[in-house]
Amino acid sequence: MAAHTRDTMHTEEYDEDYEEERATEYKAILDEEDRLLHHSSWKRNAPSIDRTVSPSIDAHLHQTSRK
Repeated sequence: MAAHTRDTMHTEEYDEDYEEERATEYKAILDEEDRLLHHSSWKRNAPSIDRTVSPSIDAHLHQTSRK
C-alpha cells in the first residue's frame, strides 16, 4: 500500500506541475500574439469604425443653387 500511495503522490505532483507549466506557456503565447498584433502594420492600416480620425460629411464644399 505504501508503494501505491507514493506512486499516486508522484502522479499528482506531476499533474500539478504539468498544468502549471501548460498555463504558463499558454499565457506566454497569448502575450506574444498580443505583442505582434499591437505592432502590426495591418492593424494600424485596417479600416475601423472605432478610428478616432474619420472624414466628415461636411468636409465637401456645398454648392448653392443658382436661379
